[in-house]
Amino acid sequence: MTPVNRVLDDQDEPALLRDQFRQLLRYRALLAVGVVIGLLGGGYLALSGEDTYTATGEVLVRSAISDPFASGATADKGINIGSERQTAVSDTVGTLAAGALLKKGDDVAARELLAGLQVTNPPNTLTLRFAYTGATPEQSRARAEALANAYLAHRKARTEESIKNMSDGYRAQLDPLEE
Repeated sequence: MTPVNRVLDDQDEPALLRDQFRQLLRYRALLAVGVVIGLLGGGYLALSGEDTYTATGEVLVRSAISDPFASGATADKGINIGSERQTAVSDTVGTLAAGALLKKGDDVAARELLAGLQVTNPPNTLTLRFAYTGATPEQSRARAEALANAYLAHRKARTEESIKNMSDGYRAQLDPLEE
């Protein structure tokens, strides 16, 4: 015979709940030990953790070179924010920031500096958010600021180099015409 599936009556639900509650009561010592261990573990982690501070800074990435004769495309379409984020966490930016911090008396290696850095890009924006986690609020602020400024300095140098290359190319095209 096949088992008959029956619909639970309203009176069966309290009986099922009572049975489940009785099963839990059988293991009340085990449940109590689990709760106590969880509370002790949570308390230990809360008290043994180091104090950390996070400072953030934001940089709006914009295109430095735009073609005034281009139609239909904005200057910001040429920005790949993913590659800009990778540049922000690169060793080059870390080295520039470490050099700037060394001048202010904070001797930190570029690798150690980049270990505390997190660069994110909020959705649908051309913004890079620099977040640095350090031991003190002053250290976090100074390092986040140094990393953001180093990124801007690196980007400025790349842009100036690109402009110089374009200018040299245009001058090379003009030289035959001037002779």
